[in-house]
Amino acid sequence: MSWAAKKHTPLYRYISKLVAVQTNKDGGSLSECLCVDSKVTMKHLSAIASDFDLEKMARDRLKVPWDDVAVKHIRASDALSKRKFVEAFDHQVAMIQAFCRVASAETRWVLQTFYTSCQDLYDLAIAADEQLVRRDEKPLKLEETARIANRVFSVCINDREDNVKASRQWGTYYIANLLFKIYFR
Repeated sequence: MSWAAKKHTPLYRYISKLVAVQTNKDGGSLSECLCVDSKVTMKHLSAIASDFDLEKMARDRLKVPWDDVAVKHIRASDALSKRKFVEAFDHQVAMIQAFCRVASAETRWVLQTFYTSCQDLYDLAIAADEQLVRRDEKPLKLEETARIANRVFSVCINDREDNVKASRQWGTYYIANLLFKIYFR
C-alpha cells in the first residue's frame, strides 16, 4: 500500500489524532483517545488492530514513548473487544507504564488521561480476576492495579512544577480515592 493510500486508513487517522492532541495538549481529547473502550478506538478497532503496520506507523509518526502508549492502548482495546480480560489488563498496565514516562515530563493537562486509564485498569482488573477465578487461577490483578496506581500517584506527587495551577500534584486526590476503592474491594 502506498503512503498516500495509508493516509486514509483508520490507523493513520487514529495516530494523527494522537499527534494533534499531544501537540495541542488537549487532555480531554487525549483521555477519549486512550479510553480502553472509547468510541474513537472502537469505531474502527478491527481495522486498526489487524493493520500490519501498527507498530511501524506508531514509531514513524509518534515520539518515544508515545508510540508504545498508542500500540499498547490498541492492543488492550482489541483484547477487551474479544472479552480477553486478562490480556486486556496486561496491555493496559503496559500502556499506563509507558504513559507514566510521558506524563513525568508534562504538566497537569495529562491528569484526565491518568484518571481514565486508571479507572479502566480497575474495571479490567475486576473482570480479569473473575476470569482467573473461573480458570481456577489466583486472582491477583486487583493487587497489581494497586501497585500501578501507586506508581501513578508517585508521578503526580513528585511534580516539581512551580505553577500550582499547572502541577500534576492535583492528581493525587483522585488516585488516592481510587486506591481506597481498591483496598476496600
